[in-house]
Amino acid sequence: MLKDYTENGFYLRYPASWTLETAEESDGETINLQPPGDCGFFSLSRYPSAMAPEELAEAVLETIRTEYEDCDISPARESYGTHTLAGFDVDFFCMDLSCAVTIRTIQHSLHTYVIFTQRIDTLENHLAEAFSEVTRMWAEGLVCSL
Repeated sequence: MLKDYTENGFYLRYPASWTLETAEESDGETINLQPPGDCGFFSLSRYPSAMAPEELAEAVLETIRTEYEDCDISPARESYGTHTLAGFDVDFFCMDLSCAVTIRTIQHSLHTYVIFTQRIDTLENHLAEAFSEVTRMWAEGLVCSL
């Protein structure tokens, strides 16, 4: 079962069992999704298009580097239809748990978007696929969120 969030010009489809919270920042808006079980999160932020996607991705990456010194960082790109999102994949350990982060950015129309996900990386954890599917559905609906 899926839910749709369609407020403030956002269009985001996500699993109905997840919790959604919104936050306004001085320079943007954020939607945070929390799957059940407290083992990860999905965050979608929207900023004015004057903010460069590369700089936003680097800022998120710098925050992670500050918090977790030993990170494996790889540049990453994903395409969903006509939209290509760029950013980083980051792996690190936190309290003996393997964690995986994705940072993706895209500039579209009047906005720059940042997707930031974090999850505990276990074999039983299907959040990577779920986060990818939420991202795909969002990217396909970008035309709705002008």
